[in-house]
Amino acid sequence: MVKLMEKQLPYDPWAQSVQTFDLTIPSLLSKKKDAALSDHLQSLGATFRNWARNAMSMRMMAGDKGFPGIAKTSPWSLQIFKAQSTSDSAWVAPLRRLALDTYTRINRAVAEHDERAIKELSIGDMRTHYLKLVRQQDPTRRYMWKLVGERTPCRILSVRTTPAHLAFAVLMDVQSLAVYTRKGSIVHKQDPKPVVEYLVLQKRMWYDSPWVIRDVLYEGLENHEKSLSA
Repeated sequence: MVKLMEKQLPYDPWAQSVQTFDLTIPSLLSKKKDAALSDHLQSLGATFRNWARNAMSMRMMAGDKGFPGIAKTSPWSLQIFKAQSTSDSAWVAPLRRLALDTYTRINRAVAEHDERAIKELSIGDMRTHYLKLVRQQDPTRRYMWKLVGERTPCRILSVRTTPAHLAFAVLMDVQSLAVYTRKGSIVHKQDPKPVVEYLVLQKRMWYDSPWVIRDVLYEGLENHEKSLSA
């Protein structure tokens, strides 16, 4: 299907703005302070719709062979219902590893002032955000970011496929940051601390390009949709 679209479309859809769709942080109960029953019911409905849309998107990705590292995928497999699985045998297992690897690389790139890597690993507002972090750092200091380990395995919360392939992942890990002078004297050392990140990763379908960080969501945000120029 994707290859057919690549040949038949008279224009490049990536020259247009695209949507982040209906990505939310799934929760059976509302995260709003003093939430009413209607808020909890709304959250429950959104979580169920997310599950259903995950299955539909997984089915479409299976037909398009859109899972990295998975050679054989059938749109009729029960795997389409396992978008949030942390099993190593799930179709999303390579996506989970890719999300963690991309997250690790982008944080190291920011610490090491590697703007080229940032441009390769992010897009849109997130690219602007990471580049701003780099340019705000003291150029006379060396920053060392370290992923100490995962508290729980990285998990895919949502998958969407039209007009892009999107994976929404939650990462719960422990990380640290140290700051040194150019001569190696330590200026600041942060004890390892737990961090939770909700990242949206995007693949430009038929483009031979990597999955990149496109957006970030925050706990308590009930719905999240916005335009982004690709």
